[in-house]
Amino acid sequence: MPVAVKQGVTKLVPESSKLPPKPLATLAHMHALFDGLDMSNAFDAAVWGIASVAFWSCCRLGELVVPTASKFDPQFHATRGTGVRFGHSSNGTQTMSFRIRWSETSGFRGAKIIGVDNDEITSSVLALQHHLRANSSIPAHVPLFAYETTEGTWAHMTCDIFLRRCNSVWRSLGFDELSGHCFCVGGTTEYVLHGTAPEMVQALGRWCSQAFMDYWWKIDSILPTFLSGSVLSSRHKLLRSSTEKFRRKHGLSR
Repeated sequence: MPVAVKQGVTKLVPESSKLPPKPLATLAHMHALFDGLDMSNAFDAAVWGIASVAFWSCCRLGELVVPTASKFDPQFHATRGTGVRFGHSSNGTQTMSFRIRWSETSGFRGAKIIGVDNDEITSSVLALQHHLRANSSIPAHVPLFAYETTEGTWAHMTCDIFLRRCNSVWRSLGFDELSGHCFCVGGTTEYVLHGTAPEMVQALGRWCSQAFMDYWWKIDSILPTFLSGSVLSSRHKLLRSSTEKFRRKHGLSR
C-alpha cells in the first residue's frame, strides 16, 4: 500500500477503535499477586520469584523463563547451577545477584541481575530466597526457575504458564491482565516515580542512554492513563524533571 494511502487510512480510523495503552504492572498488582499465591506451594513460589525479580530488577521476562519446555537451552538460559549470591551492601541492606547467559540488551555477553531488599513485602531478595528453598531439590542443570511437581519430579516454567497463573490471580481480584513486558516497564516506572536517579534505573535495566531516554518518553505519554489526582500531579512532575536532567546531562535527543 502506498505510504500516502496508508497514512490516509490511518487518519480515518476512529479514536474509539484505537487500542488503549497497555497497562503497567504496579505495586498494587504485586501486592495482589503476593496475597493471591500460595507460598507453601512450590509452583506458586517459583511464579512469585519470577514476578518479583522481573519487577524489581527490571528484567525482560524472556531472561528468566523458557519459551517452551522443548526450547530450553543451558547455553542460552540461566540454570539452577547459576551462582546466585546473597550478601549485604555497605549500609547493611541485603542484596542478591546472579548472571544470565543471554539478555535482550547484550546478547550472549550475558548480564548480571541485581536485587536489593527494599523493606517491601514484595522484595525480590526475599522472593528469590523463598523460591530456592521451596524448590530445593531441583538439579543444577535445569532452568533457574523450574519448580518441583507433586510427582516428585520437576517442570519447566514457561512464559505462558507463568502469565496464566499471574493473570488468574489478578482476574479474580479485579485487576487488569498483563503481558510479560509489563513487569520490566512497571518496575522501572516505580523506581523513577519514587525519585530514584535515572542513571541508577538505567543501569539496573541495562539500557544504553538513548534507548533509555526513548523508552521514558513513551512511558511519560501513557502515565496519565494509569495515575490520577495528586499522585499524577506530583509524580508526573518528578518524572519529567528527572528525565529532562538525564537528557541534558547525556546530550540526548527528545
